[in-house]
Amino acid sequence: MTPALRQSPGAIYNPAVPRSDANLPRGENAVGTDQVGQLLYRLEQTGLDAKRLASEVGLDPTRLSSTEARIERRYFRELFAVAEDLSGDSLIGLHAGSMPGRHTLLTYLTMSQSTVGDALREQARFAQLAFDSLRLEIVERPPYTYSQVDLGPEQTHHESEYLTSLWIRPLPAQTSPGASPAEVRFAHPPCGPVSEYERVLGCAVRFRQPVWAIAFSDEVLKMTIAGANPAVARALESEATQRLAAMTSPLLRARVEALLRGEPSTGARSPAQIAKSLGLSVRTLQRHLRDEGTTFREVRDDVRRQEAIRLLADPNLRISDVAEELGFRDVAGFDSTFKRWTGRTPRTERQRLLSGSVGKAEGTRRRNLR
Repeated sequence: MTPALRQSPGAIYNPAVPRSDANLPRGENAVGTDQVGQLLYRLEQTGLDAKRLASEVGLDPTRLSSTEARIERRYFRELFAVAEDLSGDSLIGLHAGSMPGRHTLLTYLTMSQSTVGDALREQARFAQLAFDSLRLEIVERPPYTYSQVDLGPEQTHHESEYLTSLWIRPLPAQTSPGASPAEVRFAHPPCGPVSEYERVLGCAVRFRQPVWAIAFSDEVLKMTIAGANPAVARALESEATQRLAAMTSPLLRARVEALLRGEPSTGARSPAQIAKSLGLSVRTLQRHLRDEGTTFREVRDDVRRQEAIRLLADPNLRISDVAEELGFRDVAGFDSTFKRWTGRTPRTERQRLLSGSVGKAEGTRRRNLR
């Protein structure tokens, strides 16, 4: 008989991530825009129309243009509900997770680790990059080590089945010999034939368990990953650490910056729109920012300035393209505003950025992560 998993007395590793709701955006908990974009892409691989799905849930696809931004998690849940209605597939989450998909910073990071065990630990450490409420805990219960998962009290069976399939399906192709978990445990009852779960996940699947967990043998945890690259892993870990620090910051400024970066025209949202997203009044938003020594305009200008510099480092973009991307009506307006921000014109800044190899390399690296 396999041991019962409950809560954390046997935990050997706890992600160094604050669990306090004080560190999360006010209002609805959020999900990374890269996760929503990836879900739409995978649902499309099942034969559904991604544009129709987005339209049905009222999601403007341009909100997904920045992979570092956050978006309300309700979109994630509602996409699954609409997808099930349109497809008639009660296991649409399980099947979508098994489809080929795009890589995110988190998947690149895990794929660059040396072993499956290392990948599991990094996945636990940076889980909140995907979902604000996602917690993974590595728990030893011989003969297995479990990745114990918690997505919060409102998690749906589609979400848990999708993420499990998303994490497990690539393993055989990434390891030699092909790795598979020993078993998967879900807290919910089966929503389709158990045999279909086992076919997709490639292991035994148990339901109505105390917690959602994935079991790995010691042999699998020691398996090497084909794309292991320590240098790349270190660079990606640094990037992930910076993103997580900004996202979980108790400072309101960091959360405002994340929302502003999520706009198709970076920084275009008004104080009222940002306040609504955070579950605050405009007056409260302004007061808290003032207490942190800044104003909404200063934060917005700083975000737009950083984005302008990033875009100007791309020689394939015209300056008029950069101005349009940032929401300026014309190049003249962008020119005068950028000079106020930096003391240089956009053209001078571009020449400065492209004159050094460091600038070129940094611009290329950041674009590749987006």
